[in-house]
Amino acid sequence: MINYRQARLIAAQETAHKELSGMKTNRKGAYYFFHMEMGGRLVIDDRCLTEKCRSVFKEHLEPRIACEVKEKDSTEVIQFCTPKKRKHGVMIRTKQRVENVTIWVLEHDEWCLALIYAGIRPGTFSNREAITRFDDLYAKSAHDSITARAALNAITP
Repeated sequence: MINYRQARLIAAQETAHKELSGMKTNRKGAYYFFHMEMGGRLVIDDRCLTEKCRSVFKEHLEPRIACEVKEKDSTEVIQFCTPKKRKHGVMIRTKQRVENVTIWVLEHDEWCLALIYAGIRPGTFSNREAITRFDDLYAKSAHDSITARAALNAITP
């Protein structure tokens, strides 16, 4: 799983601002960052999502690929390369291996998808706010709204 520092680096590169305020989420591997001018970014490691949630994300978002450099026989991450840094190439030694890591970066109002379909709550956003944003941005029909409400009710008690 990516950690806070790695997620913050991804969010800073996405917004082109380093002055980000971090907010807690309720899931390990998911981090929310906010900038007054650029809005919020929710950075999620794909390994903390279910297959159903991934399929919903793929309908609306484009994943980014980061990578972790590890020793051949170890799980310890020696070097982490963000999606933007990965494009320039990664130098590794003979006894190291590179593993690709799928990262989801949800911008501005896209956080509603994470709350509705994965139960990932960034900061203090409410279920009502998530449904309102979903209806405004993604619902093409009443059926989409009903499906989103049912998914949210199934995840949150």
